[in-house]
Amino acid sequence: MERLALLTLLCMGVLPAQSYVQAATPQVAVGYMHTVAFKDDGTTIITATVRGKGLISPLGSVAVTGGTNIYFKMAPNLGYEFIDVLVDGISVGARDRYLFLNVTEPHTIEAVFGPTIAAFAGTGGVVSPVGTRVVAAGNSATFAISALPGYDLEDVQVDGFSVGAVTSYTFNDVTAPHTISATFAVASDPTITASVPGGGTISRAGNVAVTRGTNIISILLPMPAMD
Repeated sequence: MERLALLTLLCMGVLPAQSYVQAATPQVAVGYMHTVAFKDDGTTIITATVRGKGLISPLGSVAVTGGTNIYFKMAPNLGYEFIDVLVDGISVGARDRYLFLNVTEPHTIEAVFGPTIAAFAGTGGVVSPVGTRVVAAGNSATFAISALPGYDLEDVQVDGFSVGAVTSYTFNDVTAPHTISATFAVASDPTITASVPGGGTISRAGNVAVTRGTNIISILLPMPAMD
């Protein structure tokens, strides 16, 4: 009856929160001002939530017997990855499980997931950054595409659709998984067209194919002088 009376006075604003903390028995967990996160049967509430696309188990308001332990397990949906896990609003890092030990007061746990962007490059070029990266929902991500020596950029595809031979691509306001891939082709050998306007001769005249990256020497001879 004493605890019930104190609760009534607290909720009515008659007693300040600290008065209740001092008078409460150890089995009663006190939340923040006017937030009573406990049951009068000796159990405490842990609130488990998800931000993004993924799972946490158990989910919601979980009653925990005072003094016991409880595991929470988390997993992202397909196309999503962990960004962080927050316990009582503080980061504990990206992890797939968390253990509360000797629970005697209310807690919160939130699993944060973000969509992924998978980047691939075919033979002959580079997409940077390459591989799979997670992006916080609503953020942007930019990728650079370049060909290696001896290759030309042929095409860039985003989510399976061509966006042309672009050397940079930005995903804006990312809210879902994406893919980006680039294909490259062996560069054709260049051609040099040689001619001598006005007379004279040149070795290797006409259209001369040159192996890419090599050198070529041409000899030019003037037209003989006329007597």
